[in-house]
Amino acid sequence: MIMKVILLLAGKGRRLGEISRNRHKAFILLDGKPCLNYLLAGLLRSGATELIPVLGFDSEAVCALIGRTCSGRIKITPVVNARYEETNNLGSLLCARKNVEGDSFVVCNGDLVINGNIIKGLIETTWASAIAVDDSKRDASIDSPSVRVIGRRIYDLGRHIPFALSGGYAVGVYKFGKRLSSAFFNAAEQIFTRNQNAGFHDPLAQLFGDYPVYVSSTKGRSWMDIDKKEDIPAACDLLQEIRSEESQI
Repeated sequence: MIMKVILLLAGKGRRLGEISRNRHKAFILLDGKPCLNYLLAGLLRSGATELIPVLGFDSEAVCALIGRTCSGRIKITPVVNARYEETNNLGSLLCARKNVEGDSFVVCNGDLVINGNIIKGLIETTWASAIAVDDSKRDASIDSPSVRVIGRRIYDLGRHIPFALSGGYAVGVYKFGKRLSSAFFNAAEQIFTRNQNAGFHDPLAQLFGDYPVYVSSTKGRSWMDIDKKEDIPAACDLLQEIRSEESQI
């Protein structure tokens, strides 16, 4: 099975302030190593066959880090979003259009600290298109896009979904089947023409009805993204949890 993974790494991480002013947040140290190293290790174990990092801020250093970690182990096809300061992640995803349109592929946010088995489970699911969803029972909402689910099929995605209607939270890893792939980029181009600050979730909302997308459960496995300074100690603690979880497989 050929599975391409687009890794979104163009942004500057402005919410981190001084930490990411001159250096990409991929270099934030967790247990002495850049946080991106752990995500790359999970991707290498997931069964992915090609990595397509979309670069922007600090691109040469990030590309070198990826090369040191992954060279000789997976095909690496970097692309650059030269307009990363003006556009959101939909703009970054469109930069990789020619590399994946019409093929199955996965999109992964580059700021994740995540149990690699979540990614592996998404890639291996029999559903052509799916989203990794944390469907653990919660008492309150979290700062991630919710999904509205009927059966196992997803019908809506975003922070606008009320907590009472949420079927879980998208963790930042998405699998596009071949049919959805082509339809998505056509819709994305139209939306991006009107709004260059659109996110890559925006085209999905109008496609769920015609192109089935399903839940790939995290099965309670650990994950988080690093958005602000306060997330860094929590990510260090979570890394230990992930190691414990993965050792039990």
